[in-house]
Amino acid sequence: MIAPDTAKIERVARAALRDAHAQVASWDRTPLSWLAIAPTTAELNRYSGTTTGGRSWSAIQKVLRQAQSNFAADWRREADVYASGFLETLPPGISAPRVYAIDDAEGQVSLWLEDVVETVPSWPLARYAVAARDLGRFNGAFLAGRPIPNSPHLETNWLAGWVARTGKTFSEVVGDPAVTGHELVRRANVLSSARVTFIEDSTQLERIGGVGAFLRYKIGSDQRLSASSAAK
Repeated sequence: MIAPDTAKIERVARAALRDAHAQVASWDRTPLSWLAIAPTTAELNRYSGTTTGGRSWSAIQKVLRQAQSNFAADWRREADVYASGFLETLPPGISAPRVYAIDDAEGQVSLWLEDVVETVPSWPLARYAVAARDLGRFNGAFLAGRPIPNSPHLETNWLAGWVARTGKTFSEVVGDPAVTGHELVRRANVLSSARVTFIEDSTQLERIGGVGAFLRYKIGSDQRLSASSAAK
């Protein structure tokens, strides 16, 4: 665990409040639970408190660790992308939580992030449609002339590698009646005029731009849409 001292807490609180002179009067740490998908996430904590002037503040501490896993070679990429400034220049419709501080330690890095509070306990279906539109606009921006960032922390071949490893397996999933018969999948097929093609050959990605995914979004734990797709 990367334990913060009083000076660090005050620095984070000042960043959260956008007040360089704020003084922290009290603060607490609340451990958070999360769906453990990546072995690189070691801790999630919410820090909150008040200043001597009576103002409330909060921030999320996310601790990344170097884990022994085939999927953990780039374990600190999230911190490196935040440090690069790329997330401050995203296309309209997509934004990332503000980063207040990044602390490095041996084999670990601690991100201090904006505490983003959901306005509703669970999204209605229409909200997922908005998110899908915004994510599509985000990806499409780099095919429509927006310069692709030249940064070693952003991969342009991740999607191709993922398809090369899992293409045949996931083609079986897409053909599974349990998947195609799901209410949301059937509804999408009825409402959408786009034709979705599952790509087994990773070389085909070059034909549609090869942009792949700079950022990976995981929506839900049991319902996943793997969109190696081309719309015609």
